Amino acid sequence: MSEHNPADVCDGAWQPPECTESLPCTGCGWCCMNYPCDQSLHRHGYTDRCPELRWSEERRRYLCAMASEAQGGAYMRAVQRMGKGCCAPSSPWREQVRERG
Repeated sequence: MSEHNPADVCDGAWQPPECTESLPCTGCGWCCMNYPCDQSLHRHGYTDRCPELRWSEERRRYLCAMASEAQGGAYMRAVQRMGKGCCAPSSPWREQVRERG
C-alpha cells in the first residue's frame, strides 16, 4: 500500500443524501460497495467497490482500512463522518450484515 498524505485528498467527501444520525451504522458495507468515497477514488481511481473495505470476522462487520491507518486515519474518520450514523437507512443490508465477497 502506498504512503498516503491526507492533505492530498479533496475535502468535502460525497455523502449520500440519506445520512442521518438517527440510525447507527451497522457496518453492512452497502455504502462502500456501491459508492466509494472521494478518498478511495483519489487513492485507487474508479472501482466498483472500495478496495479498502475489509470484513472483520471478529466484529462481524465491514471496516475501512484507511480509517485505521496511523497516518490519515483520524482525517478519514472525520470527513466520512464515521460514528455519526447510517447513510443508507432503507437498505435491506442493514438487517443482514454478512460478508458479501
